Amino acid sequence: MKRRLVNVLTFVSLPMLAATAVFWVRSHRIGDRLWWYDRPSVVQVDSNDGLLRVEWGDMVSREAPMSPGWGGTFWPFERVADTYKVDLKKGITLGFRYQRWTWNTPEVSADGRRITFPYWVPALVLSVPVVAGAIRYGSGRRRARRIDRGRCGSCGYDLTGNTSGVCPECSTPGPLSSAR
Repeated sequence: MKRRLVNVLTFVSLPMLAATAVFWVRSHRIGDRLWWYDRPSVVQVDSNDGLLRVEWGDMVSREAPMSPGWGGTFWPFERVADTYKVDLKKGITLGFRYQRWTWNTPEVSADGRRITFPYWVPALVLSVPVVAGAIRYGSGRRRARRIDRGRCGSCGYDLTGNTSGVCPECSTPGPLSSAR
């Protein structure tokens, strides 16, 4: 069960890690925005200058209502302008910032939260399952090579001539066929 979980997490996190790296590099050249709106709830992600800002909350605009659903400034969404720039560096400390924002005017009513952080944070989080999967894969291959060479899969003890099927060094049960 644990092996399958590591495999699934690796399979899911590897393309997400690659996409994070692409957007990280892209953020130094051009900004991006992705949003989802379902009145009154809104979730928005801004990317610029190696930083990400995630916003969520409620927003109702009486003057220029937003259309419900997904939107963004990159493919597959229609890009409105060649550049999108938002200053995410304002007010950050060591690359991080948390902010609660409210906005109440006759045209717009909004209440939400914002978190700004550097791209290395999601890259680090997404790399953990990838590294764990690589380590697991490497140890499984090493164990298989040991067994193929007539050694204990756990400790590498030479099982030549051992007919008990148990390693005398570490007491790991193994297949009798591995004893040569």
